[in-house]
Amino acid sequence: MERHALPDEPLRPLDRPIVLALGTDGRMPLTELAGTVGASAATLRRRLRVLTGTGRVSLRCAPARPLTGCPVSVVYFGSVPAQHLDETVSALRTLPGLRMYSVTAGAHNLMLDTWLPTLSEVHTTEALLNSRLAHLDLRITERAVVLRTVKHVGRVLDRRGHSVGSAPLNYWDG
Repeated sequence: MERHALPDEPLRPLDRPIVLALGTDGRMPLTELAGTVGASAATLRRRLRVLTGTGRVSLRCAPARPLTGCPVSVVYFGSVPAQHLDETVSALRTLPGLRMYSVTAGAHNLMLDTWLPTLSEVHTTEALLNSRLAHLDLRITERAVVLRTVKHVGRVLDRRGHSVGSAPLNYWDG
């Protein structure tokens, strides 16, 4: 089913427990999830169809970074003039190792989270960004090598980057 093919509707009381349960174990079988949230499997199937079909919920699997061949995590902070943001974002989609980008407000209006194969790639990647996007006035103004990720996408990680527990994202209690 195509995303946003269903009509948008307000969240229902059952949706919060569904999202929290999936945050604990996104691979939970449908019948177990139904029992966890106190709904029938048919009701749960309908709610999941609506939540995923409207884009309100998306399911994602993140690999353990050390197993990807890119064990080095680097966050670049940059600035680009507002009139070039859309074109910059389009160009960034081909950047090797880019995991996530965020457009923000302030001196650093662009943040890039990358996974790289070696520490020496930190400067190579920055040079690539600067040369490839110089015509858009992109300037990398800060960079940070992440020494250890303790939590990622609602999962608690051990020193090897493997999931050892959950810390579900609970937007309702924030």
